[in-house]
Amino acid sequence: MKRRTTRLNVPAKQARLSQSRSVKSPSNEVHGLSRLKVQHILVPTDFSTAARRALQYARPLAKRLRAELVLLHVVPPLVCPADYGYGPVLRRVPDENEVRAAMKHLRSIARRSREPSCCATSVVRSGAAPEEIIRAARCLKADLIVMGESAVKGSGKSTAEITIREAPCPVLVVRESGAKLVKPGKARL
Repeated sequence: MKRRTTRLNVPAKQARLSQSRSVKSPSNEVHGLSRLKVQHILVPTDFSTAARRALQYARPLAKRLRAELVLLHVVPPLVCPADYGYGPVLRRVPDENEVRAAMKHLRSIARRSREPSCCATSVVRSGAAPEEIIRAARCLKADLIVMGESAVKGSGKSTAEITIREAPCPVLVVRESGAKLVKPGKARL
């Protein structure tokens, strides 16, 4: 009796070996999560309620995917006009007091986010929020950005909208008025 082969003309023994190597852990097989290769989840925060809600979404994702949470806050720089003899120049300098305060706040959030299966780190940058979020995503090789929906000031685009257009990875935007996460088994009727 002849052994059966797969469609790719691979002998049955090799097919069984390759299938046994690709078996994913049962905890990640729920809803297709086994196909995601997420190692770093970037969570930009401005400490608003929308950003807190985004963190509520990011924590269980990081736990389920065994990914690292990276909390990011962007501090606007101090703008100092200067004249060095060749015309006026605007110099942008990080506000050290704001950076220290933001890092302290992020560390306290990271401590609350830590669970045995998930670790969180904190990063503070200075500059324009959308550009720094995108730059951080590239530097940290983020696989996913989870962020809150920010309010639009004036007629410009929101930080979330600019990030979605320019980001090197998928972006999950969580609305402040969106659905709340409920733990399985604790659903309200």
